[in-house]
Amino acid sequence: MYSSIRHSPNLFTMYSFSGIKKDLQDYWNTQGSIYDFGYESEEECQYWQQILNELIGKKSQKILDVGTGTGLLARNLAFLGHDVTGLDFSMDMTDQARKKMERYDLSWNIVMGDAEHPDFLDNSFDVVICRYLLWTLPHPDIAVSEWIRVLKPGGKIIIIDGKRKRIGIKEPISSKINKFLWAFSRWICRGYTGIQGHNIELEKNLPYFEGISAEEILGYFSSHGIMNCKTRDLTEVHNIIRRNLPWYLKFGYKSSGIVQVVSGEKSLDDN
Repeated sequence: MYSSIRHSPNLFTMYSFSGIKKDLQDYWNTQGSIYDFGYESEEECQYWQQILNELIGKKSQKILDVGTGTGLLARNLAFLGHDVTGLDFSMDMTDQARKKMERYDLSWNIVMGDAEHPDFLDNSFDVVICRYLLWTLPHPDIAVSEWIRVLKPGGKIIIIDGKRKRIGIKEPISSKINKFLWAFSRWICRGYTGIQGHNIELEKNLPYFEGISAEEILGYFSSHGIMNCKTRDLTEVHNIIRRNLPWYLKFGYKSSGIVQVVSGEKSLDDN
């Protein structure tokens, strides 16, 4: 089993994958240096801190941030005083998170590993949280089951994700132009040469590539006996992001649809 280790660059080990997981890991290893570009303004961070306080409370909790990426949630959770462990399989993304935590002098733990198979003991965390992760996973059902396994009885699971409005609809020219402008402006400013999202072959292996609804998440919760479930709309975050983007990115930015947070609690009898 992994232990939660105080982060040090020397303690990183590359977690090896094959097949679709290797393709996904390679993709996200191209995204770290540009993923946050134009995001994480002070207003956006204050927004997330407010949401996190409402969801978790102000008492310090032991929290697993699954798919921590470049550390947006981890940064704000650590700022609020929580004991945060970030889990991810992308060295490039977590390297950006490490730099961010050092820049703000925040403490956390980091583990390299698989979000679908978190290598922690049962009942290890007070809270398990993820943001914009389920849509990237080939086996989301396994992932949710495993997150609940490592959650303490009475602990809270929190999933932030959304549903894009493109299923079964031909993408309009205006949307294609918008994507091009967004990618082009990022390329000009950061040398971005990647793609907007995964390639078509990867998409075929991701059940929720077009997003996952609150109802679908609640279905997973119900099948695992998660109680006291709640949902909340977070689409306002798109307006906050747009307000704080540099002018040369605003013209290309387009919200990616509905964003919601779904939370629930593991039964006290679930040992």
